[in-house]
Amino acid sequence: MQFLDKALTTVLIVTLLANAATLLMGLFYFFNLPLFELWIVENVVLFFETLAKLEIEFIIFDHEDHC
Repeated sequence: MQFLDKALTTVLIVTLLANAATLLMGLFYFFNLPLFELWIVENVVLFFETLAKLEIEFIIFDHEDHC
């Protein structure tokens, strides 16, 4: 579980960087609609990744509490 937690942290960081890059590209290309659609999809993915990470952290915390 600790490995999964670290892996999800890495994935969240990469997703945040990709999200920022897509937003900047969308702004510099004068509001290109497909880029903003991609940015919205990345935000949805980021939301679900965050939920998964919180669930794993809760499981780890709950498991350590019973030990």
